[in-house]
Amino acid sequence: MEAVKTDEQAAWLEYWSRRNCIGSSDIKSIVGTCTFRGPHDVQMSKKGEEKDIASTYMEVGLLMEEALGKMVHRKLQMHGIDVVLKPGKTYTKEVDGVRLRDTPDFIAVESNRHSKPLYCIETKLGYRSDRELYGDEWSDDVPPGYRDQCIWHCGMTGAPACILAVHFSSTDFPEIYVVNADPERFDYLVKSGVAFWKRYVDGDEMPPSDPTDGCRKNLARLAQAHHQMIDCTDEQVELAKELKKLGPQIKELTKRKKEIENSFIQDIGEYRGIDFCDGAKFTFAADKNGKRRVSANFKNLED
Repeated sequence: MEAVKTDEQAAWLEYWSRRNCIGSSDIKSIVGTCTFRGPHDVQMSKKGEEKDIASTYMEVGLLMEEALGKMVHRKLQMHGIDVVLKPGKTYTKEVDGVRLRDTPDFIAVESNRHSKPLYCIETKLGYRSDRELYGDEWSDDVPPGYRDQCIWHCGMTGAPACILAVHFSSTDFPEIYVVNADPERFDYLVKSGVAFWKRYVDGDEMPPSDPTDGCRKNLARLAQAHHQMIDCTDEQVELAKELKKLGPQIKELTKRKKEIENSFIQDIGEYRGIDFCDGAKFTFAADKNGKRRVSANFKNLED
C-alpha cells in the first residue's frame, strides 16, 4: 500500500519537481552538448507546453536500471573496487532564485554506515555503433553531453568522481568510464542554467535556433498572423545558397558511406570484422538475435 504524503511532503515534491528545476539531463541540453535535445526542448518542458516524453529506448533503460546497477557493482568488485551501491537520492540547491536538482542512478559508498558518495553512478544503454564515440574503458573519454552530466552529478552531490557505465549490445558487462569532478566546469554549467531559466523560462524570449527537432516544434507554435512575406537579408541569401548545395551533397555522402561499408562487408565475408590497429575497427557481427549489423570505431584512426 502506497504511503499517504502529507501536505508538507507534497509541497516539497512539487517545489523540487523536475518541471520546476534544472537537472543533469536539462543542463547538457541548455549548453548544447546533448546530441538529441536542445534549449527549445527544455523551455517547452519547463513552461509546461510539452510533457517530458520518454522514448521507448529511454523507458527500457529505466526498467533495466536495477539490473545494470547489479552488473556495475559486480564489475567493480572484479576490478578490486569494494563499495556498496545505493539508489541515488535527490540532491537540491537554489542559486539566485533558480532551483537545481540532481538524482544520480546510484551512489557508491564505502559501507552501509557511510552516506558520503565515493562515486556517483550514471548508467546508459548504448547502441553498438555508439562505441566509436568513446575512448578506452576506464578512461574519461566520453561524449561531451555525458561528461557534463557526470560533472553535474559530482558538483551537486560532492562526489569526487562519477562512473559512467554504458551497456553496449556487444558486451556482457557495461563498460566503465570515470569522469572526475570539475568545479570550474560545474560553475559554468550552474551559471548557464541560471541565466537560461531567467531569460527563457521566467521570460518570454525563445532561445536561438539550433538543429534539434525540439527547436522546429517550438517555433511551429508561433501562430501565423500575417499572409505577407518578409524581405530577405544578405545573410539569408547566403544561407539559402548554402542550403541549396547541401541537399545533393548529403545524398552523395550517404551513397558513398554505404558504398564503403558494403565494400568492407564483402571483404569480411564470414569473419567478424576488420582490425585497423590502435583500437580502430569495423565489424559486421551478429547481435543477440543473430542479425549481422555494422559497427565502426575509427576514433583512433589517424587522418
